[in-house]
Order: sequence, then structure tokens, then C-alpha cells
Amino acid sequence: MPDGRKNNGSKKGENRGGGRKPVHDEIAARDISISAIVKEYGSIEEGMIALLRTKEQSLIKFVFEHAIGKPKEQVEYSGKMGISHKYIQQAGNNPLKDAD
Repeated sequence: MPDGRKNNGSKKGENRGGGRKPVHDEIAARDISISAIVKEYGSIEEGMIALLRTKEQSLIKFVFEHAIGKPKEQVEYSGKMGISHKYIQQAGNNPLKDAD
């Protein structure tokens, strides 16, 4: 539904900047980052060791998540497992009945 602006402020085929960046941009950013780490610390491993030596909890967590993977969220259930259905009979005088 138009709001009075010509083409609603965009030109035909114009990219409005939304969405995921192109993969080649991500690869270029990764390559630049790796190059900077290697120049500063000598290797990715030494860079990670430097992060661990900071004793900062968020950086240590970052290193471990990249080394062994981010832990899955676990949901703990308490009580009876399974589903119990109760049916209501609309006609008649019968009370609720368990369908176990």
C-alpha cells in the first residue's frame, strides 16, 4: 500500500542494505583478521593463549566455545512424563474422565 512517496523511497532494483553480507565479504574479513592475529602473535594458537592469559571470563569463554563448541541448552523436566488427556462430555451428567 503506497504512502505517497514515489516508489516508497527506493529505485527499482536498489539494494536497501538489509540481509546477509555477501560470502566474499565475510571471507575477506576473516582473512584480514587472521593476518592481523598472525602478525601480532605469530599464530592463531598464540593469539588464543594471549586471550586466556587475560583472565577475563568472557574471553576465556570465547576461546573454549571455539575450541570445543558452544554447549547445548538442556531443559530439565520434573514430574510425570507423558501427556494425560481429560475429556469433557457436554451432554449428560458424567464428570471429567481420565483417558490414561
